[in-house]
Amino acid sequence: MNRAAPASGEPLAVEVLTPVRAVRTRRGREWSEAREEVFRMWALLDNLAGRFRGRATLYIVDPLSPQGLLRLLRHRIRHLPAFVIGGREVVTGWDLEGIADRIESWVSARRPALRGRP
Repeated sequence: MNRAAPASGEPLAVEVLTPVRAVRTRRGREWSEAREEVFRMWALLDNLAGRFRGRATLYIVDPLSPQGLLRLLRHRIRHLPAFVIGGREVVTGWDLEGIADRIESWVSARRPALRGRP
């Protein structure tokens, strides 16, 4: 199923490529280094999920997985975290309000088309 092109009535798909699980060294990452980033990402995703409950679905994508590497190449993503909204628009960084504004604009643009359906 293609999460990027939702059928009418389905929530907007937002794929989140997050560096939280990405390997930094040969052995991985120490918890002391990763825990702040993990908490920061959790808080950001929790906030977005609460704001867009039922209107957008967040999918976590490991940037080192085949699916993640495909997204990195296809959208020319150079910085993480990256949010692929609707399969087309990419927003990078930690700015909660900027990300929420872009998701809201996509959700709002889809709403009139959904209202016209019986």
